[in-house]
Amino acid sequence: QHFAEEYDPWIGDQCLFGLVTWLQENVKDILLSTESKTTKTSSAEKEAETKKRPQDPVRQWIWFIGFYTKKIIKGFVQLGLEQKLTGFLMPGKPAVACLEGPSERIEKFLKITRKELFATVAPSSRKMKLVFQEPNIKPAFKTFEEVQLNCLGGTHKRKDIADLGELSSFLEAAGCGHAFKEIFNDAVVKE
Repeated sequence: QHFAEEYDPWIGDQCLFGLVTWLQENVKDILLSTESKTTKTSSAEKEAETKKRPQDPVRQWIWFIGFYTKKIIKGFVQLGLEQKLTGFLMPGKPAVACLEGPSERIEKFLKITRKELFATVAPSSRKMKLVFQEPNIKPAFKTFEEVQLNCLGGTHKRKDIADLGELSSFLEAAGCGHAFKEIFNDAVVKE
């Protein structure tokens, strides 16, 4: 009975009213603060997870209308090695490149290639097309190198024409024979 005499139901309602009013006034700040902490935590967690876990390697096949300049060929191969990619560049007309490695490194490689290596090449000569990409691959090549498969001994006037028969055999030997059809089915774009 002593408790009932001292209890005033209106005091609780005043406290509750004050709390609800404060929440209404501050709800946006509370939500933004919570979202910011969650975003920072989740992006930091994702970044840490990405650093811990090596990316699954991908294989990208790139077709070029032509690739002739020795200095640029040397730079392309050197950059592939620097980025720790595996694969090859077959220069000539047409030219083909196979890039194997984590997609982040391949993207960085292609960005540098477009902006720095191809900076001195005429726009009409720097056409390159990503023909297709294979995810989660087991690398077929041990290093990144230039592969000469040109018609050097043939009767054709131009000795930089690629020997596609040799390319097909080379890909078969590397376990990538399926790529030949993919590369040349999609490579020629009618404009």
